[in-house]
Amino acid sequence: MASNQPQVPLNEKGTEDRLARPGSSTAESAASDDEQTKLELEDGFEEEDEVPAVVIPLKYRITAIVLIILFGTGNTYAGFVLGPLKTRLVRELKITNAQFSVVSSASSLVNTLLPIIGGAIIDRYGGSRIALGSAVLCVAGTVLSACSSIDNRYTLLVGGEIILGFGSAIQDICQYKLYPHWFAGSHMGLIFGVNVAWSRVIQLVARLTAVPMADIGPGRYWGWAMWIPCITTFLSGFCVYAYYFFENRILPAQYRPPKPEVHSEQSLLSDWKDTIKSIVLLPKFYWIMNVTQMLQGGATRVWLRNVADIQVKSRGTSEQAAGYNAALQTVIPIVLTPVTGLFFDKIGWRMVFVTTTSLIWILVWGLAGFTKVNFLAPVLISSFAYVTNLIPFMATVPILLPSNELMGTAFGVWQSYQNAGTLIMDVASGAIQDKTPGHQYDRVFIMIMAFKAYDAFLGPFYDWLDGRWLGHQLRMPERKRRNKLVQLELRGQKYKGHERSKFWTWVGCSVLSAMVVTGWALYIIYSMAR
Repeated sequence: MASNQPQVPLNEKGTEDRLARPGSSTAESAASDDEQTKLELEDGFEEEDEVPAVVIPLKYRITAIVLIILFGTGNTYAGFVLGPLKTRLVRELKITNAQFSVVSSASSLVNTLLPIIGGAIIDRYGGSRIALGSAVLCVAGTVLSACSSIDNRYTLLVGGEIILGFGSAIQDICQYKLYPHWFAGSHMGLIFGVNVAWSRVIQLVARLTAVPMADIGPGRYWGWAMWIPCITTFLSGFCVYAYYFFENRILPAQYRPPKPEVHSEQSLLSDWKDTIKSIVLLPKFYWIMNVTQMLQGGATRVWLRNVADIQVKSRGTSEQAAGYNAALQTVIPIVLTPVTGLFFDKIGWRMVFVTTTSLIWILVWGLAGFTKVNFLAPVLISSFAYVTNLIPFMATVPILLPSNELMGTAFGVWQSYQNAGTLIMDVASGAIQDKTPGHQYDRVFIMIMAFKAYDAFLGPFYDWLDGRWLGHQLRMPERKRRNKLVQLELRGQKYKGHERSKFWTWVGCSVLSAMVVTGWALYIIYSMAR
């Protein structure tokens, strides 16, 4: 059958290549140009070419997905009550805007590196096992944050947010590790979309209830805005343990996610060292996307965490009204995010949304920062950017990997990049705001708009790499993409984009290290009381 796809470089892939490590003769041989072959990929497969797979009954999939989605409900709620309370916390704790940025980015501090370790361990021991420990960390973090309200202790609040952040990041990776097992090849994009949509629902509730919770009682004790999320985090932890029981006691063995066995303490230590080394097995396209996206998530987070305070500063809106208005930007994504995920599953074209989302953000920030239009206009427009801000990358990371074996490590490195970028942008934006006359956001908007202008060019760049290295896998619907990938594996071949590159691994690790050092330096400097 004639093909419209470009010639895609492929390598012969045997068992030795999958187990080879950088520096070994096998790995170098597999990467050499002499052994590369080109195979013209057909646009699709005939019905008889589809690879049979174990079909998990719907009742098990629905039960699993509901419980997995509920993993992060409590910690998401706890993390998003801080934004609407910025003005209140700055006043109650007697801190600067930069110090509030330290609080709001505290969860990103430990998550600049630890998700990599956590992701590798998740790959080795399974998502459900590690989720048990992360649930305990989330509860402990919210308890500390709530206790800080008793006598307005800024340092205790920072400590609680750090612990909560680490638990939340590991829990997120556990979710991302488990989702492909249940829905890869069918509705993986939809499930990621539902996950994001549910997170948006919780964010909406958090923004709507944060200020009212802080005014409960005759003394208007703001601590209720911390204690109530603490209770929801405990309930989410119960869902984690319920899933573990379901997976190991109720689910038939043939449907369970694979778990390697650990036979002794010695083998556990040895396997732990091996999983840490798995970072060098990540493919080059994956590293390129990480490096080029390093500060983009942080730029968006500056807006999301400060949108209520921006209204107070630029439009004179009351704190409570600003909190309600800010919550509106999460309404549309609740409906459209799953639709976007379903679009990826049925149609494809994931990278188109990278550019369109960036252009929408530029429009939003221009209206909010440099005009006096009703603030509801940029808030409502931003909701459309919010729909496609995250899900294209969540749906893309699994495609950039040759198999699910490194899923935890890949999402761990991605989380580390995003958290390091968020840490840098959060603290830097707070410092810039402090030095702006009237503590306005004009200079902050200029900075984040510049980053999004650069991001607008990355969508076409990724699409070009996709065509060159992955045969336009990122354009394909999920079933067609999965079938084509499995067919290549059966032929003993793989996409060039799934190859490892020592150069891009070195660049990726170096950039991440520099971001971590920069973020920690900014954090330490601005967390000091003045």
